[in-house]
Amino acid sequence: MIRGVEQDTGRPIGILVDLQGPKLRLGTFAGGAVSVKNGDSFVLDSDPARTFLAKLDDLLTFLLPGYEAEGKSYLSIGIGCTGGQHRSVAIAEALARLLTDHGHPPIVRHLHLERR
Repeated sequence: MIRGVEQDTGRPIGILVDLQGPKLRLGTFAGGAVSVKNGDSFVLDSDPARTFLAKLDDLLTFLLPGYEAEGKSYLSIGIGCTGGQHRSVAIAEALARLLTDHGHPPIVRHLHLERR
């Protein structure tokens, strides 16, 4: 799978995350039940999504200093889900904010959105 993503992007991948839909789609929302219609925007506001992002932040806190110490000039991270247009996009954007907060503003590409 990682090599396939590397071929699609034309870049080596250091970290690949495959999002499990049900674990991010189910949970308790801060403001109660939410109805989402086709075309509506939504935020990752479920308990599983918040936990996932917190653990991702912990992983970055652990890994980034090591990459810097090794003199790595870049890190490619691939985020995937079944359709590539909802969960992966939302997580990639949240990850971009985390990386920026760590002092590493990323270049973000949404391959499935670019292919439309």
